[in-house]
Amino acid sequence: VVGRAVASSPDFKYGEGMLEVNAKGTVWDETLLAAYLADPTAWVKATTGDDAAKSKMSFKLTDAAIAADMAAYLASIK
Repeated sequence: VVGRAVASSPDFKYGEGMLEVNAKGTVWDETLLAAYLADPTAWVKATTGDDAAKSKMSFKLTDAAIAADMAAYLASIK
């Protein structure tokens, strides 16, 4: 995931908010991924600048340390 463009897997049907982020050319890094994992909808809203934007992902890692650990793990696998 890390190093890949957001919403770029050809086999997944992304929501409009994630497609807007993709259109901006955003590439996942560990920091962005940790913020997304902590609160996907808030991240999509902040990244797109659209308060009505939504994320299809309902799962949250509300503990920032756990979100950072998960992002670090995902960055470690290629």
